[in-house]
Amino acid sequence: MKKDFISDSITALYARLSGEDDLEGESNSIQNQKKILMDYAIEHRFPNPQYYVDDGWSGANFDRPDFKRLQRDIEDGKVGILITKDLSRLGRDYIKTGELLEFIFPEHGVRYIAINDCVDSEKGESDIIGFKNLFNEWHAKDTSRKLRAVYESKKKNGQRLGVNAPYGYMKDKEHKGKIIPNPDTAETVVWIAREFLRDQNIHRICRELKTNQVLTPSAYANIMRKKQSQNDLRNYDWNTRTVRCILANQEYTGCTVAGRTKKPSYKRKMQIRTSPEEWVITPDTHDALISQEDFEMIQRLLQGRKREPIKGIPDKYCNLIYCSDCGKRLYINRSSDKRYGKYLCSTYQSHGRTLCSSHSIGEKTLDTIVLYVIRKYTEQARNHPEGFREMVRSNLQSLSDQNLKESKKRIDQVKHRIEELDMLIEKIFEEYACQHISEERYLKQLERYETEQTKLKEQVESLTKIISEDTMNDRMIDEFIKQTERFIDIQELSSEILTAFLEKIVIHQRPPRGTKNQDGKCIGCEIEIYLRCGMRVQSTT
Repeated sequence: MKKDFISDSITALYARLSGEDDLEGESNSIQNQKKILMDYAIEHRFPNPQYYVDDGWSGANFDRPDFKRLQRDIEDGKVGILITKDLSRLGRDYIKTGELLEFIFPEHGVRYIAINDCVDSEKGESDIIGFKNLFNEWHAKDTSRKLRAVYESKKKNGQRLGVNAPYGYMKDKEHKGKIIPNPDTAETVVWIAREFLRDQNIHRICRELKTNQVLTPSAYANIMRKKQSQNDLRNYDWNTRTVRCILANQEYTGCTVAGRTKKPSYKRKMQIRTSPEEWVITPDTHDALISQEDFEMIQRLLQGRKREPIKGIPDKYCNLIYCSDCGKRLYINRSSDKRYGKYLCSTYQSHGRTLCSSHSIGEKTLDTIVLYVIRKYTEQARNHPEGFREMVRSNLQSLSDQNLKESKKRIDQVKHRIEELDMLIEKIFEEYACQHISEERYLKQLERYETEQTKLKEQVESLTKIISEDTMNDRMIDEFIKQTERFIDIQELSSEILTAFLEKIVIHQRPPRGTKNQDGKCIGCEIEIYLRCGMRVQSTT
């Protein structure tokens, strides 16, 4: 139904520009669009012209701020005429644009004009409009594909795609796309990494940053943009999430990480996070604030930490001690008046003896054994590296032979069971065919046997892979020797030292009190210490 225009009806002048359109030159600029639209409105004496502008928004996305405001005004009956420079300014989605032109605008009595495409709904519908809308959508899709190819090329070349530099860095004014350490914030990143390696107490780090009135990353950015004053106390309110994000950011090692987010469709502005396997990492693109060795150690310390230390005493063995029976972690139990605690199996603590036993060991006893082992093998590695390599290789080969033997034995057992299941399946089929069992029972038994077979076949594949893998790993040995140069004359254990040299510690159940060996000596708790060079050391308390 045609609307009788009144003097206060809005003539909506809608301008839109996306990043892709901006590349096409000045003709599509917002200023140029606005001039064309206003000149046209004045020339044709259209009443009450008002601008609606979306700068930086794709035509394939209709969730644009000012376009939504325009829609609300149309639905409220405020708009009599809508003018755009061309059809593509309205949108590049064939279906949505067609819905607007054919249903929504006519329903609300809005006259639509696209100047350059010679479209005026008052003069009747043009057959060419559908083709133009289809071409506009194709253009958006083709432009998106080309830009994606450009971004992929930049990612592979290690070029930065992000608008902002990470906290601790700033844009290099002399080299576009490069970043350099920010003298205002770089030292804060270095300090956070160093303090976390010392005791992993993130709450303490936040408190000290706040006490020393160090600006948070968001506050620093806002002050640099002159969006807020530095006097606000909230500017120094650091939280654990911010610190964790800094510690987990691989770009502080000097590499560029691209592809951490992606758009599910060229029609959507929304970004979704990708898995680390999809990231493109280019090393040595800028100066590092955290060494690669320290970063890897920090990630190992962060891994598995679900809570901050209770009573302010960090657990230096966090995520390193495991139960030999159930495989779950051992957690420390402290009393309010004791400096040292005792480690207990987490399954035992949660369920009691019904599922596992305590596997308990005192922290002080564990410290004594672990300190001796680390001192012994780090001194060997540092003073006699070649001899240490040969010793570790021999130990690895021994473990490999043992694992190989166990894996082959398990494969034989699994294959034998698979053959038994084949015979059982054949047998129940015969019983079903002879009507000795019902169809319901046959199908139930068949499903159970086939499920077990599937799991067993997966075990065979896994065990076969273990056999085929080469357990000799010179890189682990070299890294272990390298770490020994960083920690000389170790007198006390810390999380940093434990993480540098230990892969894990396995605690076996303590035998009953008074159990003795053949020599008449009491048998203590057996401990397996796995060093990061691949070597396993056995000890008893």
